[in-house]
Amino acid sequence: MKTIYRLFAAFSALSLFAAACSPVEEYKPGSEDDPNCFGVYFPAQETAIVRSPEESTKISFTVARTNTEGDLVVPVTVSDTSSIFNIKPVNAVFEDGQSETTISFDYARIAVGQEYLVSLSIEGDEFVSKYSTLPSNLDFTVLVEKWNDLGVGTFTMSVFWDPFTCNVRYYQSDLNPSIYRISMNEILDAGATSPIFSDEQDTYLYIKALKKGESLFGNVADQDGLVYFDVYYTGVIHPNYGEELLLVHPASLSSFTVADWYYNKVIQYNEDASPAVIQLAPYIFMNGIGGWPFIDQDQAIVLVFPGCTLVDYSMELEAGFTQDGVLPVYFDLGVDVAAVKYAVYEGTLNSAQVTRYAGQIADGSAEGIATLPADGIAKLTLPETGVYTVVAVSFDAAGEAQETATATINYVAEGDNKDVELYSGLVATGKYGKEDTSDNTLEYYIFGQDLVDIKIGLFEKGVLENNYEDCVKEVLASESLAEEDIEAANTSSYVAVFKDCVPGTEYSVLAWASNGYAYAFDVASAKTTGKLVVSLEDMTGVYSTSITSYFNGPLEPLPMVIEPSDDEWYNLMVTTFYGIELDAPIYIDFDQDTNRMLFYDWQLILADEENDQAALFASASDDGNPIMFTITGKGKFSQPSGMFGLYVTDYNGTKGLGWLDLFTSFSATKVRDLTSGASAAAPASIASLEVKESAKERFFPAKPSFRCNYVTMDVVKNEAASKNSRKVEFTPSDFIVK
Repeated sequence: MKTIYRLFAAFSALSLFAAACSPVEEYKPGSEDDPNCFGVYFPAQETAIVRSPEESTKISFTVARTNTEGDLVVPVTVSDTSSIFNIKPVNAVFEDGQSETTISFDYARIAVGQEYLVSLSIEGDEFVSKYSTLPSNLDFTVLVEKWNDLGVGTFTMSVFWDPFTCNVRYYQSDLNPSIYRISMNEILDAGATSPIFSDEQDTYLYIKALKKGESLFGNVADQDGLVYFDVYYTGVIHPNYGEELLLVHPASLSSFTVADWYYNKVIQYNEDASPAVIQLAPYIFMNGIGGWPFIDQDQAIVLVFPGCTLVDYSMELEAGFTQDGVLPVYFDLGVDVAAVKYAVYEGTLNSAQVTRYAGQIADGSAEGIATLPADGIAKLTLPETGVYTVVAVSFDAAGEAQETATATINYVAEGDNKDVELYSGLVATGKYGKEDTSDNTLEYYIFGQDLVDIKIGLFEKGVLENNYEDCVKEVLASESLAEEDIEAANTSSYVAVFKDCVPGTEYSVLAWASNGYAYAFDVASAKTTGKLVVSLEDMTGVYSTSITSYFNGPLEPLPMVIEPSDDEWYNLMVTTFYGIELDAPIYIDFDQDTNRMLFYDWQLILADEENDQAALFASASDDGNPIMFTITGKGKFSQPSGMFGLYVTDYNGTKGLGWLDLFTSFSATKVRDLTSGASAAAPASIASLEVKESAKERFFPAKPSFRCNYVTMDVVKNEAASKNSRKVEFTPSDFIVK
């Protein structure tokens, strides 16, 4: 479990510890507690008080008791070494039956920027138990800190939630100018404000611009310009996990090092070297569970200070592969780049050389300067095969040089040969353990010469043959093998073991490899032994889904329920899909011989006559074929035969309104069998759901009915969907990835 540290609970908070040593004495039993002792104590509460000068100077603390019988007045001893608090005799007053009360102090005469310590104590056998571990003493500190209002800037967040930008107010600490706080309330028209995340959110986000050498929680900033932000509580409770979402800096998590801080930094400065724009890269965290790391993502959160404008003169260069003596280099440019000039140098360059050559390109003195074409692709023809470095400089609209970027390229002159040597194989095996037999285990090996990059993907052989281009895209988008694995492939061979395969199934591994100059693909195939036996009962139950949306990318797990069919034409049906309890089920044919499930195209599942809308389970293709899934185990299926989703039409089905969602990948795993009880799936009005317009248009039948395996279905609500016997109960733990 990760430990979370907070830095700014109070900027100058004191941690006071006292220890005493005494000689060991012979144990003697102490006197008993007063039988009428009220057990008065100080419960846990905030003791590091930080206020701004304009805030109230009154502070309150809670006093509690374990014996609540009768009215009670408890004297509280106060020690204030500063003698500036407005302290009068303090009594904690309880009414009969009252377990907690408050005492208050005023610090009107406290100086700004100075921290003060006050100690409270409760004494007397009638009030305090001799043997209780509950504290009868409380130390608190007060710090009045002035914050200078810098004005209104912006807060932009582009991860986890849909991207948004808010106008917010910025403040700078008068005591420590490297510390800022942002009021996390969006400034609306006419000066009104609204919480960015929730009513329970923290009021401020605190940030600190770090200098090289500054220490945080045992780690030291190793460069200037890094930024820390304190743990921020959004007040948003995750609907599945039931825990609050926190924005956490990597430094606040015990498992991270300073190398994980680098995406939290100042990305633009003012002329006086103060921050103009800061980017934050948070870990969105839930205590006791985990979360979603965005710690290596540029501009996950962007803070633009008042009076500043975010400019982007960045460049990213990516080299392609040489074809017929021409090597393309692709430039991805920031929106404010007006022009790019570049030059090509032999070999690899060190940082000093890059700096020197970039300066020469900027002032025009370098040889061989070229200007990037409007299409953003530099097409290079070089004298001979070898390694080169491209040095590029971006310019603003005024012609001033801004940023530098480089790319190392491997060029092949026309007529030279730098083909890739690549060999691979796949075999079913039982040598990796008693449970890992040739029925479910494949061993893969790959080797070659001078390889610098390798990517591999496992597919069912039929899927690869029928969707080769999509499989190639999937492999190219995957992670490369680790450096040590590539080294193994070059010196002997790299071996991978694929477990949990489906018995009696043909598989293929598609490999892509490059030697830096060229690339090649290779395919190795094998068939597992045995046969997977899955019953209808195995496939009924509550499922957790893993879905990639064409519009929104990977989705969070959504509930799905499969039950025995209520129609003799089919043997299974889906009654909850996409987290929604359906008006009419999606009917399925389960073929136990081939271990395939057929979801038939163009099935009505939701109908809303009042809003003149209906939703259908639909394929993205117009060929009318069902979507076929492969069963990969008992209660597991994946690998749809094509894109599909939920399409919205008018109530009579004569007019298409657009996709509710469209899925590019889909897999489901059963988390438990069917049970009775209330369903947590949301009965949804189609009108409340966002319909996506898409270029993937469909054709629609002219009559008010829908095709479902050549069976006409009337647009009516399926009354069976409301029967309690068919409802199931979801718990958040069903969908947590273990």
